[in-house]
Amino acid sequence: MKKSSIPLLICLFISANSIYCQIDSLYLGLVPPGNTPIEFELETDPGYFASDRIAITADGKQIYFSETTGTDWSQCKVKYYTYSGGTWIGPVTLCSGNLFAPALINNDSMLILENIQSISYYSLINEGDFGDIVSMDETNHYLQQTDSNNIYSGRSGSIYVLSAQNEDSVFLSLGRPINMGSAGGFSVARDESFMIFMSNRDGAADLYISYNMNDRWTNPKNLGPAVNSDAHDDYGAYISADNKYLFFSRSAPPYTDGGIFWVDVEELLDSLRNTNFIPYILNPIPNQNDTLGNTFSYAIPDSTFFDDDTEDTLFISVKLNNGDELPGWLDYNPDTRILSGTPLITENINLKVTATDNEGANISDNFSIAISKPLNTNLYKESISEKSFVFPNPLNSRSCIFINNQKPSNLEIKVINTLGQIILTDNFNDELYPIGNRITENGLYLYFIIEDSKIISSGRMVKY
Repeated sequence: MKKSSIPLLICLFISANSIYCQIDSLYLGLVPPGNTPIEFELETDPGYFASDRIAITADGKQIYFSETTGTDWSQCKVKYYTYSGGTWIGPVTLCSGNLFAPALINNDSMLILENIQSISYYSLINEGDFGDIVSMDETNHYLQQTDSNNIYSGRSGSIYVLSAQNEDSVFLSLGRPINMGSAGGFSVARDESFMIFMSNRDGAADLYISYNMNDRWTNPKNLGPAVNSDAHDDYGAYISADNKYLFFSRSAPPYTDGGIFWVDVEELLDSLRNTNFIPYILNPIPNQNDTLGNTFSYAIPDSTFFDDDTEDTLFISVKLNNGDELPGWLDYNPDTRILSGTPLITENINLKVTATDNEGANISDNFSIAISKPLNTNLYKESISEKSFVFPNPLNSRSCIFINNQKPSNLEIKVINTLGQIILTDNFNDELYPIGNRITENGLYLYFIIEDSKIISSGRMVKY
């Protein structure tokens, strides 16, 4: 696992007292939005539009943003406004080229930028002066820092957090449910109570929210039409320090125009936090294998699914992947969550396991059971010969299955049709089993004689 160089670059300082921007002058003095997104009006050069995330200092007195032509991400500019002397000054161009997506970390003393390959760059800020822009030589999409000094980064369409392991620091994936689908263009609230990110997991580039509950990130919820637009891609999230406003970029193919929008999300986030969470797959069920004649048994682990509504009880059901009922040989006990039975033919069964919560929300996981012939084809116990036969065959009312064994006991017979359906299951303790009157429909059949869950003999029979 590659070590991260970020801990070497970030030194943590104690915040000094700051003179904050006056309330009525915050956010460039613009009239704040309600619960409907409006454009955050930023001055851009001709042929450019504001895009991607913004960054605002803790005192509210500097706002950073990037602008692009959209057609060529090597033509970007990073700009910033400064509040001084009771007025906003700018925007001033900090750099031009292929860098964009500004962020501030380390108590606003370090500016983070990135290029289209998500390679991070930094510039140290000292009393308003910017140092050289230096490459970190590693991928860190939307690198950001929280109040507890946790460092988050996007990599390969997933979100990671920096973790100290022994003497090394490495980025670890947040895993499920955040990274079950694509996750990028994200912003973590400074108190880490929630994060908002862009994902196309439902087919459109929308913004989603995940809450931090009991040190676990919840199953993401789409912010819905109150924020997301059907006609545009919504991305580049930034959450204000007080968790009141969400800033984000909005654009549509061919991405030659767009802008940065903002919206008051306090009520929306409170509402989504207190509505039902859909359960999700925490640990996918691995495919299973077994051999013909062996007793199959598999208990669906309790850790397969998780529901963020901890008071909910999940009901687990199992059917074939196409919605049909299970084959005759395979039983499912919903109380114990155990699948069991003795396979009588070689086949590959595709199953769908569904978890449903108290409000009817559900999620399904798929896995298969592959039934194959045993490597050791001698399935038969030494106490009973493998030979059995049916006479008369084709069947009539007098037909019996004869077992070549002197002392048969506790035997089981199963008969299946050509569809693999079990049409007869019975027990017997004799050298013969009267089968003639038990088969009523014409067709070809297979029978299996079973002792102690082992097939000891099998054969074919036909009824005209």
